Amino acid sequence: MTRASVFGGFLAAGLGALAGPASAQSVDVVHYWTSKSESRTINILADAYKAKGGRWIDSAVANFDEAVAVANSRIAGGTPPSAILMNPGSTLDEMTEAGYMRDLGDIAEREGWSKVVPPFVLEKMTSNDQIVAVPLGLHGANWLWYSKKIFEEAKVAPPRTWPEFLEVADKIKAAGYVPLAVGGENWQINYIMSSILSGLGGPDFYQKLYVEHDPAAAASPVVAEGFETLRKLQAYVDEGSVGRSWNETTGLLVTDRAAMQFIGDYVKGEFSAAGKVAGTDYGCVLAPGTEGMYQVYTDLMTITAVDDPDVVKGQDLLVAAVLDPTVEVDMSRSKGSTPGRSDVVSEGLDPCARLGSESLAGARKVFSGPYETLSSDQMGQVTDLVGQFWTDRSMTAEDAATRFAAIFP
Repeated sequence: MTRASVFGGFLAAGLGALAGPASAQSVDVVHYWTSKSESRTINILADAYKAKGGRWIDSAVANFDEAVAVANSRIAGGTPPSAILMNPGSTLDEMTEAGYMRDLGDIAEREGWSKVVPPFVLEKMTSNDQIVAVPLGLHGANWLWYSKKIFEEAKVAPPRTWPEFLEVADKIKAAGYVPLAVGGENWQINYIMSSILSGLGGPDFYQKLYVEHDPAAAASPVVAEGFETLRKLQAYVDEGSVGRSWNETTGLLVTDRAAMQFIGDYVKGEFSAAGKVAGTDYGCVLAPGTEGMYQVYTDLMTITAVDDPDVVKGQDLLVAAVLDPTVEVDMSRSKGSTPGRSDVVSEGLDPCARLGSESLAGARKVFSGPYETLSSDQMGQVTDLVGQFWTDRSMTAEDAATRFAAIFP
């Protein structure tokens, strides 16, 4: 189910459904943080909320699309959740335009959010000129994670280019390990593809393709080269990748069965949960060719528009809990993210966290990730195409590139 089709149900629901159960100082949160590290992180927030005197109602689902679908159903049924874990993008914009999100502008002004939240983050919290969310943390997307043990045994260094990546993968394969850990979900494959295109085309190409949606960039030879590179990577993936989740895939690195994985820095939460230490057990570099840029995703706790004053009180308490500096730091350490506030200090940053923080501080050109820059329909089409190319070995890179260009008319 695509984000576009999921949101269609929202538009069919009437605004009159926006009411909630009368329960003072309670909050009903729809979220999709269900992996080991994600669950631990959402529990940090839940515990902080309860410590402030609130009652937390946990409505966990499998993924983003299901979260929107559940919220859709509940809004239509007259029992909307108090808050929804989301990312910035067209789905959130559509929800705000339809009147489903609460404007937090008065709280933001009263509490001086502009003084403690960086402009880049505040922009992500804003939809249709309304502040409708609070930040749970920021994640870098164009990362390559690797097993230190396997790299040392194979006597290889982190690759800086895609040709180097193939050379490194060959040596790791010869050493008897799985060179590349990849899961069986289309979005995981698209994570790799966006890193490939970013590395091959560079920051200017990324800006034109993913941010400006330039048809000329979409039809560029870089795209065909990207699909060719993606096809070459399949020689280094294990047979068990079909249908595998991202965190199960990370488990291959945690147990030193696979050498590398392309995924966001939330993967650090899985390493941490397994007792692994950055710089000692695993390493991190930006994806080949992307050293001068940083793709960022923002986790937001969006607040729904409701009429019940008791529900509003519960939402206010949630907003306060999320923006509590201690909670921000604790969640970031647990999940591997960067805090959404600029006035918090996280002591003892690991090498990967330092690289991410340096990138956000201006060491690299910062971009929003594709899931935040493309429309729901475009993202769905791109993800489906990349997934189909991965599973259909008969599809040529040229055919895939032609279909890719058609998504950006």
